[in-house]
Amino acid sequence: MRIVDESKIQEKEHVSRWLIGPWNSESKLDFGVAFFQPDQQVKKHVHEKVEEIFYVIEGEIILLLDKDQKFVLKKGQVAYIPPKQGHALQNRSRKIAKLVIVKSPSIPTNKTYLI
Repeated sequence: MRIVDESKIQEKEHVSRWLIGPWNSESKLDFGVAFFQPDQQVKKHVHEKVEEIFYVIEGEIILLLDKDQKFVLKKGQVAYIPPKQGHALQNRSRKIAKLVIVKSPSIPTNKTYLI
C-alpha cells in the first residue's frame, strides 16, 4: 500500500508530477497529474509499447493525433492512446489545464519524438 500527497511532489520544470510508479511502489504503471500552463505543450511523440490515458480535471487541452486529427478535451473527458499512436498535447487557453495521466506499463525510455 502506498499513499502519496500531490502537494509534496516538486517537479517544477516538468509538466507532469508522477505520484505512483515502480520507483516508489510495486506498481507496473505510472500514475500522475499534469499541469499545462497557458500555451504550454508536449511535442508530438509515440510510445512503442506503452498505452496512455488522459483525464481532464480542469480546463481544456488540445489532443493532436496522427493524420492531423485534432480533439479538444474538456473537464470530465478522457482519452485513451494505444501504443504506436502519435500524439501531442497543447493548452491554447488562458487558464491552467490539469490532467490525470496513467501510463502502462511503466517504461520511462519508451518515447520517441516525431518531427
